[in-house]
Amino acid sequence: MTLYEGLAIDGQRIDAGGGEITSICNPATGDVIAEVASATANDIDQAVSVAADRFQSWRRTSPRERGEVLRRIADLIRRDGPIRYADLIGGRQNIILQHIGEDDDAGWYAFDLIRPGQPDECQLEWIADDLLFRDPCDGTELPGIGTGQPGYPVEIENGRISIDFRGPADVGAAGDGADEPRE
Repeated sequence: MTLYEGLAIDGQRIDAGGGEITSICNPATGDVIAEVASATANDIDQAVSVAADRFQSWRRTSPRERGEVLRRIADLIRRDGPIRYADLIGGRQNIILQHIGEDDDAGWYAFDLIRPGQPDECQLEWIADDLLFRDPCDGTELPGIGTGQPGYPVEIENGRISIDFRGPADVGAAGDGADEPRE
């Protein structure tokens, strides 16, 4: 189980005003998968205010500048490997955002980091030299685009990355549905 301490507001971790913790449960099993700080109304007001301010700045950002941000993210993934993050709202842990290839507007994939039926401790490991993932529990190897994993559509528009978490895409091929990375 993961404990997320504090709230992330304006790029910083801050203590929740009420100091309470909420359990996040897997709806299929009822198991507690994470514990998170409970935001108060004041915490939410602060977060919304900061987000509104940042949005005003971002909306004035030109598509060219947004594209530069996208290129920096793609460069970081090429250098350091895929980005992991938790989707606490959907109850899934460790979603991967991956970019393969040199075209910053193509080759984006998002998929679950744990193979279907595997326990939480079997999170896929990134093997950078081979551009693949390996399941540490049984040694199964998967292509770097997550083929075979529940995937989520990724759209790139005007330097903005959007991942649709409403439900897994074609389980046979993660990301944009391609079976092979685009070069």
